[in-house]
Amino acid sequence: MKIVDVKRCAFNSWYHTFESYTQDSVFIDLPEDVIASLTNGEFILPKSAKETNGRLSDRSDDDDWSDGSDTDENHRMRPEFPQFESHLKNIIQDLGGVVFPKLNWSAPCDASWMSCDGSLKCKTFSDIYLLLKSSDFAAHDLTAPFALCTDTSVEQTCCLFNSKPILVLRKWYDFRPEGEFRCFIKSKLLIAICQRKCDAYFKSIEEHIEDIRHDLMEFFNKKIKNRFHLEDYTVDLYREPSFLVGQSIRLLIGGSQA
Repeated sequence: MKIVDVKRCAFNSWYHTFESYTQDSVFIDLPEDVIASLTNGEFILPKSAKETNGRLSDRSDDDDWSDGSDTDENHRMRPEFPQFESHLKNIIQDLGGVVFPKLNWSAPCDASWMSCDGSLKCKTFSDIYLLLKSSDFAAHDLTAPFALCTDTSVEQTCCLFNSKPILVLRKWYDFRPEGEFRCFIKSKLLIAICQRKCDAYFKSIEEHIEDIRHDLMEFFNKKIKNRFHLEDYTVDLYREPSFLVGQSIRLLIGGSQA
């Protein structure tokens, strides 16, 4: 795996090619002060954060909130990004009021425990910030995304190689886990498929495995195979759970390096 391969897997490298097959998304550059706040060693939430007992809030950023334990001095230390927060608020509204956040490559899935429902559903900047701040996956994207590349030297472990960190906000959909599949591509051939949620059994998958295989392979061969520039990778697809063959397929995540 080389640096150029990882860059090709970045969301902004493939999204516009496959935009018509995935949910609406908006990506923007992360400001330097936001990056610095997310990557420093202190766990301090921004001033706009709402009282949540350490978990994501269902309340709006417009709600009033005060914390008796938050002294004036501590409040002054908490970061604030008014222009960036206002911009994100408008994007969230344009995407229906609920979004799924990720960075160039990774979503903060390892921080889903911070959410009341265990999902990555976000309604406010505070929700997004808390997930990213709590995530090792996000920290890796921001500080050392090319650390394991074969052409990265030890001295370059934390080098970003001109890769600008971005924040991706994707329109939220309640995807059913039995419809999510991971596809493994080797030498541009789809060689294996498995369900994404590997710790659960879905009877519908077993009952309709041939239809599922047919639909996923057909979608890959027609829509992805000759349009993505890597030879070996994984891609996550969603097939609406149904007994019908020929169900529509949606691209969940593309370009994950295998």
